Amino acid sequence: MPDESWLVDPELCGRQWQVDYRTLHDNILTGKAPREQRKYVVSVPVRAGGADIMLGMISFFLYSLITKRAFLHIKLQDEGFHAPVIEHAYKPSTFNWISPEIKSNFSFCLWPPYDGDMHKRLCDRTPQPFFPTDQHNSTFFPFFMVNSYQEEKFWHGDYRTMFGDGDSTADVQLFASNRGNVYRTFFNPHHNASLLQSPPYGFHKENAFACFYQYLFRSKAEVCQGGCQQTRARIRHLQQHRTLLAHPRDKEFRVYSTMIIAIQIRDPSIRRDDNVWFHCADALAAEYRSTYRVTDVYYLLINAKRDVQQAAKDYYHDKVLFPTGDILAEDVQDVLEESVKGDAQADTKKRAVLESARDWDVMAEADVHVVSSRSGFGVMGAMMRVRRPQEYRLYNVRDEKRQCSVDTADDLLLYTTQWSGL
Repeated sequence: MPDESWLVDPELCGRQWQVDYRTLHDNILTGKAPREQRKYVVSVPVRAGGADIMLGMISFFLYSLITKRAFLHIKLQDEGFHAPVIEHAYKPSTFNWISPEIKSNFSFCLWPPYDGDMHKRLCDRTPQPFFPTDQHNSTFFPFFMVNSYQEEKFWHGDYRTMFGDGDSTADVQLFASNRGNVYRTFFNPHHNASLLQSPPYGFHKENAFACFYQYLFRSKAEVCQGGCQQTRARIRHLQQHRTLLAHPRDKEFRVYSTMIIAIQIRDPSIRRDDNVWFHCADALAAEYRSTYRVTDVYYLLINAKRDVQQAAKDYYHDKVLFPTGDILAEDVQDVLEESVKGDAQADTKKRAVLESARDWDVMAEADVHVVSSRSGFGVMGAMMRVRRPQEYRLYNVRDEKRQCSVDTADDLLLYTTQWSGL
């Protein structure tokens, strides 16, 4: 029997596509695939937050899966880009998506900064070897999708032909994107039927993003240390000592005797007496207790501001958890802050990537997620754990108009056209 321990939850994500894609990727990169099948999708880093970068990467992995191309991600070395390097926190999970060194002229027109003259920086599309070891010339197609959903192409288009002759069949397609398109690809008339059938796949539109995330990324050991390990141990303890309660309407939506509600707050300027995120979590907790006989509720706060953490501690007391184990000693600096220069900038970027990965890993363990409106960060943390389709319970909160109850969890389609997409 072959070793299949590397597979990502084959019961919920499917099995065969995972085996087939890893074989395809390996055959393309090692040259075992016939010349006409050696096609690549290359993700080009963008100047954005870590969540936006990974939403774009995961979306174009799905594109690679559909178009049967090897997926790669290149690393830009120039620190002047102010872009997080996700490799600080992540390593490949099931196949190696880290690109071998390639010449910059292929992707230069897609690099940050994105100034008004960006499109004058034409990529070199002259047929030439893609890798230094290549013995043949490749054709190239660069595509810019930063701060744009490219509505028509990625909502209605056939990924295999939508760029037209030459570009759709180019050996190397390079994409710069900070937008998510996984969920809404399931509504694309050219691909929804094949994505939802089993075999060859097996995932659902709700958990496909999580399946792909787990298939691509594995957190490095340094992501969760110290206080983070203490918080994760406490969450595991709570999960191991709780019981499953029956749900009267939907057996796929699980309610436990102890529930964990994650509260992700993007806006730091909150007041303790008017916190719409706390109010939403409170309403959910009250309903869980009264209707489903939940005996205990814990709150996991995701926010990098010390005063917000203190407000949560004052409000929830010993029922609040933090990814850091306790309240921060100081606020976390913005990773894209351009006033930070040199080695300090590189250190800040690396630390921010590690802290984001830490927060997502812990946030993913919660049962329910109250997230800030227009926050790719919150969506990322809520969606990256593989669950049954009905177990994704997100509440997008912007103001007091959001009325939170067990039955008013968001339709995930909401996130496909909001902010960073999904």
